Amino acid sequence: MKTLVIGLGSIGARHSVNLMKLGHEVKAVDPKGDACFTGTPIIDIFVTLADGLAWMPEAILVCTPPSTHLDVGTQCLAAQVPLFIEKPLAECPIRALDFLREADRQHIPIAVGYQMRAIEARRHLWRTVTSGAIGTIYAAHAEFAFSMEKWRKAPATYRSGIIAEASHELDQLCWMLGTPYRVIAAADTDDDQERLGLGVIEFESGARATFHLDGLAPSYRRSLTIYGEAGTEHVGFEHIDNDHAYQKELGAWLDGHPYCTGRQALETVRLLDAIMRSRLTGTWVKVLA
Repeated sequence: MKTLVIGLGSIGARHSVNLMKLGHEVKAVDPKGDACFTGTPIIDIFVTLADGLAWMPEAILVCTPPSTHLDVGTQCLAAQVPLFIEKPLAECPIRALDFLREADRQHIPIAVGYQMRAIEARRHLWRTVTSGAIGTIYAAHAEFAFSMEKWRKAPATYRSGIIAEASHELDQLCWMLGTPYRVIAAADTDDDQERLGLGVIEFESGARATFHLDGLAPSYRRSLTIYGEAGTEHVGFEHIDNDHAYQKELGAWLDGHPYCTGRQALETVRLLDAIMRSRLTGTWVKVLA
């Protein structure tokens, strides 16, 4: 299948290589041209989006900075092919909803890059939770910690704070527990970047979740714990499983069965928006419906 990857930062390069491993024809768009991609094998790179769309791809991946996802995605709707947009779908929930409505109107499927949904240990946990095996879910705790020091060296347009970077954890909580209702959050910032994010989320189901997002940690760790009336389930994180998940995610999307649709990812955009508003006031904030 002819696939076009827009943006060749680290995630765009990763997706390009994985798509080739899956046997697809891959070309890319990046204003830096060949200078931006050091992976192998080398792929053809268009400098402009117009040139990339003129290639008439059969599927498109948007891997540009989050602030540009919707602008680029909207231009790509003209191609009338399935779109895959890296996480988070967008920064503004209202704009995200407008975009998804237009995609629906044109019957263009939207998928979003939350590959942790493809990790089998996480899928087993989801099945355990949703099957009722541990009864009513009372609470959950999601944690992500790593050193953000390498982000200091990245171009400003590609830098994000720990809360946006860790939207995987928020997506996992929405996936497991359903629609979030309100949140209270706090964050420590440096140069307008959140280095530490903490909070409590209340879900419409009545469950509560806490999250601890730490960009100051000396070592990498990631985990999710679910507390039910009949038991507690915990899952950690292995990088090798995550590497496999990237390929599974792309394969499922191209087969027409994405792990995360645009509508599902909208829940996380709304939650991110509420967290950002709450961290400024230190009060409970309702998640936009």
